[in-house]
Amino acid sequence: MLESYYLGQLKNLHKTAKTLFSNKLQEYLRREGAEFVAASSDSKKEAIRFFLEGAKAIRLEDTDWEYDEERYQLERELQELSAEQREKEIAKMMAGLERRLKKELNDPIKLALDSPGPGMWGRVITIYKGEMEDTETLLHKKAKTFEMDQEELKSLVENMRMQGWVLATMKIQEECVDGLILYKLLNRFEEKFQRDERGLPRVWKPEDDIDTPYRKARDEVRCHNDQCSVFQWNASCQLL
Repeated sequence: MLESYYLGQLKNLHKTAKTLFSNKLQEYLRREGAEFVAASSDSKKEAIRFFLEGAKAIRLEDTDWEYDEERYQLERELQELSAEQREKEIAKMMAGLERRLKKELNDPIKLALDSPGPGMWGRVITIYKGEMEDTETLLHKKAKTFEMDQEELKSLVENMRMQGWVLATMKIQEECVDGLILYKLLNRFEEKFQRDERGLPRVWKPEDDIDTPYRKARDEVRCHNDQCSVFQWNASCQLL
């Protein structure tokens, strides 16, 4: 009869140890600079220590009662809990990197597209590549805290690259919608037509050649409009 109570207490210790592990793991992960592997390991040690101390305290002397099987089961379940939490933390890390990447891409790409002209798309690609390099560097750094193997890390990097391209393309398409791109083109035309090479306002005189500056500004705007359409088509093809 006492042994049945003993087994019941072991189950209670088992349940409490799992709760202790989860609480401790969350507590460690909330700390700045926390590393998942270290946090999980320390949490497991505390949970196992709690279980063993409790099991030893309730075991009666001169009995053959053991708790090895219960300890084995606890360790296996803690490993499963750790794996589940690891997946959640990795997903959280990737979501955070995606939010950061989107923020770092949006404003620079918008500024580049607000100044249409030769080299504009080169600036956009430079922005994209630079931010992707920074993001991948940060991803590699954070991945070390999870002790990932090369295959897992490679998969995450590929996913981040694809997501980065999607974010960049979405921002470009957002800035190149018909109404907005016409507004940008009109501003560009007015800037080129109404200002000289030094950026100073033109003061027109009756004898001035107006047609040449007009055609030059118009042709540059047309060129930019064609480039925007081509880029959108190429971007769509690459995504597919």
